[in-house]
Amino acid sequence: MLAMLERAPRVSARAVIFPHTRLEVTGDHVAAAVRFAVESGADEVLAIGVLHRAMADEFSLDAFDALLALSKKPSLRVHRRFPPETGDDLAELAARMPVVATADPLHHGVGYGDAPADARRAEDSYDFARASIEAQLRALSSHDFDAFAAECARVRSDFKRSGPALARALGPGFSFGVRELALVDYAEALGAAPPTWVAGALVTIG
Repeated sequence: MLAMLERAPRVSARAVIFPHTRLEVTGDHVAAAVRFAVESGADEVLAIGVLHRAMADEFSLDAFDALLALSKKPSLRVHRRFPPETGDDLAELAARMPVVATADPLHHGVGYGDAPADARRAEDSYDFARASIEAQLRALSSHDFDAFAAECARVRSDFKRSGPALARALGPGFSFGVRELALVDYAEALGAAPPTWVAGALVTIG
């Protein structure tokens, strides 16, 4: 894990979105978010997680926490929020500290309910995945939450609740860039037939 921090790309942004897929595949994306927070100069960071299950069992920020503990600033105070359980202080926090959020913005294939005839192979799907991620981000930037919800439903994005929370905290009209994209195989993990995969992306928000 230390190696991930050492080779993590340096990003300049207002906020960073990172995945919570398999750490051995997208750990560098998580490490980039940690590096962004650590090198911001702030003593605090707002971290917006995805609530998959009961809060006591939630895992979406675990990799961020683990890498932060190994960083040069393990004492950085993390304000964790898991929409819809966010409180009403997101905008205030986002105005005075760096922001990170996690999302796996696309779940695809047989293991997620797609018919075998309709399931795309991961190696052929980078343009498809990038287009969907960018559509989600454009909708968030314009605060078109109906369009965002529709795209999330179409591609099974787990950003469906935390995305609007992040967008409201940052305000409309932000710029964004998909810095890195990985399509992570989940067939074996789910005991499902291939193709079954999850998209993970490192996204910067200006």
